Amino acid sequence: MQKQAFKDVEIIQKRRENLKAQYSTLETGIYIEGQIQAFERWKVLDSLVVVIPEGFKVMSEAFAKIKYPLVFKTSCILTHHNLETNLTFNEFPNAPGTTLMQGIQLVKETLENEQGTFDFSEVKPFKNVRGYYFECRQQVMDGALYHMLAHLKQDDRIYQLTFNCLFSNHMDWKSAVVQMWESVEYRKET
Repeated sequence: MQKQAFKDVEIIQKRRENLKAQYSTLETGIYIEGQIQAFERWKVLDSLVVVIPEGFKVMSEAFAKIKYPLVFKTSCILTHHNLETNLTFNEFPNAPGTTLMQGIQLVKETLENEQGTFDFSEVKPFKNVRGYYFECRQQVMDGALYHMLAHLKQDDRIYQLTFNCLFSNHMDWKSAVVQMWESVEYRKET
């Protein structure tokens, strides 16, 4: 009986690997948290279009006030129905004399100095869009969270995009988030 149980585990693992290989792009859908997640285009911030997971919606103002206090208030917060996976978007004028890399390094250094509960990755460039990102793990009262924070630049504007989920799910989401941020299109306000 024990050999059969081992085979079942092996079969389930192989099935997950096959689904992850088959569903790994925004176009095909991505195998995330045990299901195939489809994606759709959304316009955020009046000038940014990004591909996000279907089923995400604008976070209620009441919940946003609790989750993102005024000092961290973002222009647009999208969330999954379980409120455990979130996307945020902000737009800022570019600081004169500051490069995009200097800007994201400053954000990372500020978080490092202010929050002793984070473990950070290095800042990495995107391949298909002008910008940089870093990842971090944050210990919170009831577990750990994963964050990916990105800065993208278009003309004289800096866009800050963030993603967060439970750390236990971050490996399912990581590639999808990079693809989402690289899907960004800029649309001038008219």
